[in-house]
Amino acid sequence: MNTINLDDEVCCELTAFYSSSSKWELDFDLKDTYNWYVKWDTLYVKHQESDADFFEYEPEYSAFDSETMKHPESLFIDYEEVKV
Repeated sequence: MNTINLDDEVCCELTAFYSSSSKWELDFDLKDTYNWYVKWDTLYVKHQESDADFFEYEPEYSAFDSETMKHPESLFIDYEEVKV
């Protein structure tokens, strides 16, 4: 594979968008927890206000392991969508 260095002048811009997802199967209702957030594909949960730390949960399947990155969902050349 040949690569080209475009440091001199950019004559067009290609943007590729990918869609992927992660899934957690939990044995508790997330709506009943005190606080939660997702960062870097890890779910952090404080079940009760009195919990000192957040519990960490890994997904059943991760967006990072997905094959959805093989082909983009959509492509844009100079902000104009082109057919994939």
